[in-house]
Amino acid sequence: MKLTIWRDGDKLVGQCRGEKVFKGVFDIYPESDTNFFDKFVYTQYTFIKNDQAEVTAVIHRQMGQPDCEGRKLKD
Repeated sequence: MKLTIWRDGDKLVGQCRGEKVFKGVFDIYPESDTNFFDKFVYTQYTFIKNDQAEVTAVIHRQMGQPDCEGRKLKD
């Protein structure tokens, strides 16, 4: 699966690509500065930041699935 997350105005949205995944765009809501969730499949996202406060990775947590960590790709 490839997860793309981006800012759309003042909110975050995401889209997954791969087999057996929802193909549409979904909203991602904040819980804290680094913890977010979606209401579509109740997935949690924890953003990992470096010493310069730049996001370098995300941990994807979904009930019944193992945690998956992905690194941020260059723009």
